[in-house]
Amino acid sequence: MANPHPHLSLGVEEEFQIVDAATAELVSGYDLLMQRATPAIQDHMKPEFLQCVVECITDVCPDVAAVRQQTAQLRATAALLARDHGMAICAAGTHPTGKWYHQHRTAGARYGLLEDALQEVARSILIYGLHVHVNLADLELRIQVMNQARTYLPHILALSVNSPFWMGRNTGYMAYRPMVWSPFPVSGIPDPFPAYADYARFRDLFFNVNALSEVRRIWWDVRPHHHLPTIEFRIADMPLHHDDTVAIVAFIQGLVMTLRDRTLAGQPLPILPTPYVNENRWRAALGGLRGTLVDFARECEVPTVDALAEAIDLVAPAMAALGAARELAHLRAMLAPGYQSGAERQLAAFQQHHDPSDAAHMLVAETLRGIDPSAALLLAPALRPTASRRGPRLRLGVRRRLRDLPAAML
Repeated sequence: MANPHPHLSLGVEEEFQIVDAATAELVSGYDLLMQRATPAIQDHMKPEFLQCVVECITDVCPDVAAVRQQTAQLRATAALLARDHGMAICAAGTHPTGKWYHQHRTAGARYGLLEDALQEVARSILIYGLHVHVNLADLELRIQVMNQARTYLPHILALSVNSPFWMGRNTGYMAYRPMVWSPFPVSGIPDPFPAYADYARFRDLFFNVNALSEVRRIWWDVRPHHHLPTIEFRIADMPLHHDDTVAIVAFIQGLVMTLRDRTLAGQPLPILPTPYVNENRWRAALGGLRGTLVDFARECEVPTVDALAEAIDLVAPAMAALGAARELAHLRAMLAPGYQSGAERQLAAFQQHHDPSDAAHMLVAETLRGIDPSAALLLAPALRPTASRRGPRLRLGVRRRLRDLPAAML
């Protein structure tokens, strides 16, 4: 069946921590991890500034079902690559004990230039996020949707909170990652733009006065992508569980569809001033699902779960039309009192002995929950030399069964 919403296709980038399988401590292991990666895998697993990160990137996915399949496959594949060297992957926005000054920078001119430009701010970027692209080719519409979507960035953060620790300390935040990210220039919540031409003038001015050495260094929590026909959401922590990731992706796709349709119908939602969104962003980072957000229309505080329930109701018709009923049900389950976010799970593990290393071990044990290990792509050299060069797309039918994975990784 043809995709009824091809203009809302998806791309997902997940940043995973690379850790020692026995100690759960960070390892600068990206280059080692990729030793048996075929060209097909290399197309979908990229380095970041620090070597303790592997970024898994899907193809363009027609719908959330394809996102579910590909992200599961990439998570299983990264785990298999890591196992070869006594390593594991784990999913969180920060590492419970890792220290940025112990990590090694990835070689290459791009990262060297970034370090030269930002110095210690770049070196300390020991954070991991979930980035979601939604195809929206019309430039003007992309800006109008972005303006409205800013209101819901704190909601997305609250759903994803998974970074309560920073360099061995309990920060008191459910998501400390946004605090680490905040010193980066041209980051955080963007101001609204009246039209695409206004955004283009801003971008060109910053580029012309050398405030941006390249347009990709616009690092807002939501942005029109610099070369893809997408709107990109960058606010989310890296969620612990795969089901949570897919549900958040589906929420974002439904949000874009909802805002697009309202804009085209001449019924756009109100655009909040940036300080209003920043207030809720901070509240979401601090309290996660157990905090409060401000309803600025009603001029009152509301429990975050109530604000989320209202947002989910807003996008529910779009999610249903997009075939995301499973993900919609999961989102509603995330609001139930018994649900624990990744941050809450980390803090519960920490409370046993007041040792953040316990949280790190929990992350390793839980990252592959719900993932079929046999879904992993075949690794070199078992794959025939010519078979891996048929194209950049993932061969979803190519399987390798993982034998005897450590129990902690299942």
